[in-house]
Formats: sequence, structure tokens, C-alpha cells
Amino acid sequence: MANTSLLENINATFKSNSWESHCINLLSAAGSSFDWRDGLVNIHGQLVPGLTTDTWGIDVETCFRYCSASDIPYALNFNFQEFAASMTNYFLPWLALTAQLPFETGSPWSNVMSFCMALGSPALITYSLTVTIFNRYWIKERFSSLQHAAAENERIREGLRAPQNAAAENGRLGAALGERIKAALYLLQEAQQVPLRASQVDGWLSSLIVLSTNAPFWRRLKKHLRSTRRVFTASLVAQMMFAGIAYLFTVISSFTASLGDPATALQIASGSLWIWLIPVILGWITVGTQNSDHSIEDALSSALEGAVLATSPSNQVPAGNQRVTLDEQEKIYVLNEKGSGLQPRREENSQSNQNNGIHSFEGVGTGHIGRLTWWGANIGGDEQLKGGQNVQGDQPQLEQTGKQNHNGLSSRTYQHMVAASATALFVQWGTTGASVFIAYLTPTVGLGCRSTGYIVYGILGTAVWLFLLISMLLSHAAMLKYQDLHVSGRPSIDLQEHIRGPGHTALCAAAVITRYIGKAIAIVNTIWLILSSLLEYVGAYSNCYCKSDYLGLRKKGWVVLFKSAEDLALAAKPIWGGGLAMALGVCIISYAVFAHTSYKEED
Repeated sequence: MANTSLLENINATFKSNSWESHCINLLSAAGSSFDWRDGLVNIHGQLVPGLTTDTWGIDVETCFRYCSASDIPYALNFNFQEFAASMTNYFLPWLALTAQLPFETGSPWSNVMSFCMALGSPALITYSLTVTIFNRYWIKERFSSLQHAAAENERIREGLRAPQNAAAENGRLGAALGERIKAALYLLQEAQQVPLRASQVDGWLSSLIVLSTNAPFWRRLKKHLRSTRRVFTASLVAQMMFAGIAYLFTVISSFTASLGDPATALQIASGSLWIWLIPVILGWITVGTQNSDHSIEDALSSALEGAVLATSPSNQVPAGNQRVTLDEQEKIYVLNEKGSGLQPRREENSQSNQNNGIHSFEGVGTGHIGRLTWWGANIGGDEQLKGGQNVQGDQPQLEQTGKQNHNGLSSRTYQHMVAASATALFVQWGTTGASVFIAYLTPTVGLGCRSTGYIVYGILGTAVWLFLLISMLLSHAAMLKYQDLHVSGRPSIDLQEHIRGPGHTALCAAAVITRYIGKAIAIVNTIWLILSSLLEYVGAYSNCYCKSDYLGLRKKGWVVLFKSAEDLALAAKPIWGGGLAMALGVCIISYAVFAHTSYKEED
């Protein structure tokens, strides 16, 4: 016979429409068919002889017998008002915050894919962010030697000139050259998310930097890029505060457990799956992205008007006794998404006007203007697209005459890839792991629906990053073979018509297949993240199967039934506190790394 007064007191702590209340009523209504001395367990899932203050719940067999889904339909667990409040307070703020992720791809479908690859794999977007930071450092180091050389040359020049004129002249020239070098550095750092090409044929690129008459070009370019750079806006601050405050309220309500349903506490775990958005978004804003997909082209187009080139006949500046017309020089530009990604070789036109000292050049390999494909899919991958994931490493696409655009990755690049991979896994599993930790150790302790769902999200997110990283490496190897043909093959070879060997075909196929597998998993994982969050609010986890952690415990599973929210909070506070500290620690450490390693050039 049940302890009636104790049972009434327990039942009074639950909402009238809660799953626990329905189950207790069904047990009471079972009459003599349910013996209150059997099927009851303590906090460790061990059987106890009767209903006392030490009784926590019922074993899984008893639950399936009296409180199955057929006995307590899902419709009884759903409350629209609670669902709407949870959606508004806990889910929509995180979903709205995803609008602050860096997209800027130029097409709706590409933006959707960027959304899925970011939300479906925190590891991937963290990896891309970290590699971008490493690229900035690499560019800074390369330009620091250039700045040092320029300053040294100015000091030497100052010593060779008359003292009364040298200081003023060199100060002017040194400042102007330094300004141009800083602007070129700024361009390369800001343009990492677009496939940028700068041709050095016959001094075209160097003339833009060396000639003092091009100072206005660099000033216009830097000013334009600064004006289109994403900054901390009021909307960003508001959205981030909204999401953060919602998470804080979830924590407070869970720890105080004064709002009724013990499942509210597990919303900490659900929120931890999204909390990585805060450091990653802040990291991208700190590192720097552009606010539109065409801002780089617009900046270059407007700035190049009136630029002076060493080979421009209109300025009559000799360049090794050769000059070319302005419309023939390629300057700096963003690759068309239909381009092959290979370095265009140049050959001098045999019918050039030698008498006037003007040489023209023609491109070779007419098929190179189109994408190189395998079964219609681009072999070059997303690196040829605006906003594509920056995963190739620390080698900007600056071209040199007679050299390959696709080069073998250096040892330093691999070091950066390893470091970026470690950071990516730290963020992915630091936040996902906090969710798993809370869900697993909150009574009932074991592998259940929530903890398994979180583990699945982490595994799939890691798989997305791994497949796309492998795809990048395979794509790079496949394009290297094309580049070798492009450089050493016949001048008129059309690579689109070239018959690949078995090994090259396998590389191309593997690069495409792994990329599509990674993207497909990203889409699935994005849907699963949103769906798993919604399941928290519609009562889908309120059943014997999920509440007993049947996935992990099987027949040893049990269901918390006779303890209130206050009792659950008292037992689980150390667990929730540890998971919360873990999630917040990952966010703080990761953003500290992003902010510390992000180089900010001087104005």
C-alpha cells in the first residue's frame, strides 16, 4: 500500500499536465495490480522496499507497463504556452544570432550552404577562422621584411644625399612607400575570403607599390575596404546580449528549480550546443570580414582608375625596354567563379610592334577559362568561390610568372593546419562535451536520448570538418597535376578536353565525393541541431524510453518520478555547475586566443 500522504505531497509539486503527474496517477489507479513494494528505486537505481523519502523513481520495466506512450500520449505532454515561451526565450535568440555569421557569398543557395556548414560543424567554421588568423600572421611577417628593407634603403639614400635635402626628401619618400606597403598588407589580410589574383608579369604588381605616383591608388583602396569592413554594430550587440541573457535565465531557473518542471534544468545542456556562436562570431568580427560579396571587386575597380603602371605607354615609364598597353595588363582582380584556378601562362605575341618598343601578350590554354570538373562537379572546390572556407593554408593566391599557382604545401602550412584543427576540436567538443556531461550525469545517470543526441551532433560536426579538410587536400593534389600540365604542356592545350589517367581521375573523384559527403552531413547535422532543440520544448523526451536512459542502461534503467525540481536541483547542482563552467571556459579561452592572435595593423 502506498504512503498516501507522501504521495499526495509529491504529486502536488508537479504541474497537473506534467508527465510525472500522469504517471503517478496511473500507478495510483492501477490498484492491486501494482504493488508499491515492487519496482521502486533509489537515486542509484537500486530497488527499495517501499515509497519513502529515499525513493526516487520506478524501474524501466514498471514504467513501460504502466506509463508507456500508449498510456500517456504525447499530446498530453504538449503545452503550447510553455512551448511558445521556451521558443521565444531559449531557442529563437540563438537562431537569430546566426545571422551574424560571415556569409557574403553572393547567392542565396551559397549563403544557405554557408549557414549549414557553420551551424552543422562548429569545428569547420572555427578551423576556417583559425587558419585566417594564421594567414594574417604569415602575410604580416612577409611584409615586415619588405617594410624593413624599404626603411633601410631610405636610410642608405639619406646618407648619399646632401644633408640639407636628404632628411625632408627621404622622410617624404619613406612615409609614402610605407603607406603603400601598409595598404597592400591591408588588402591581402581583408581579401582572404575571395580568390584574389595579382599578376607580376613584367612588373605589373610591383609597379603599383614602387611608383610613388600610385600612392592615391593605395589610399583609395584602403579607405574603401575600411568603409565596407564589418564592425561591432548595435544589432550585433543586441542579438548577442539577448542570447546571453536567455542562457543566463536558463541557468538561474535551472539552479533555483523554482519554475516547476525538472526538465527545465536540462535546457542548460541544450543551450550549450549553441554557445560557441558567441566566441566564433566575435572572433570573425575581430579578425575582419567584408560586409558584402562584391566589396573587394568594387574597391579594386574604383581604386585602379588612374593607377600608373611601369609598363603603361601613356606614362612613358620604361620597364626593361618593354612596354604594354594598359588594357592588356591584368593588375589585381578577383577570380571569376567559373575560372579554373590555374595560373594563366603568358607568351609574347610574335607579331608585336617591336619598332615602337611595345609588346603585347596572349594567354595560352583556351580551356582554362572554364572550371575543371569531374562528372560536372568542380574539382577546385569552394576555394574558388567568394566566402568559401579558407582551408588551404597560409599561401595567398599571388602569382609569379613561370611559377605555379597551386604549389606543394609547406611544412609551416601543415603546422598551421594541425594547430587550427586542435582549436576546432577544442571548440566543437568543449561546448558539445559540456552538453553531454550535463545530460549524462543528471539523474537518471546514463546514456539517454539527450546525451546521445548531443554526441551525434558532435560526431557529425567533426565528420563535416574532416571530410571537407580531406577534400581540400585531395583537390589540391588533383589541381597540382593540372598545373603541371598547364605549365609544361603544349601552349594551346585545353585541359577540359584532356584525358586524365586512372590515378588523376581517382584524385578528382575523391575530392568531389568527400566534399559532397561533408556538405550533405552538414545539412543533416544542421537540421538535427534545430530539431533536437525543438524536441526539448514539445515533450518528445517525456517517455519511459528517454527518461530511463534505456539506450545506455537497457533493463537497468529507471525513471525519476518521486522527486521535485528542488530535489533534482540539490542533487545535480555540482553537475550543472561543472558543465556550465566547462562551456563558459571554452568560450572565454577560445575568444581570448582569437583576439590575441588577430593582428591589427596601425592606421
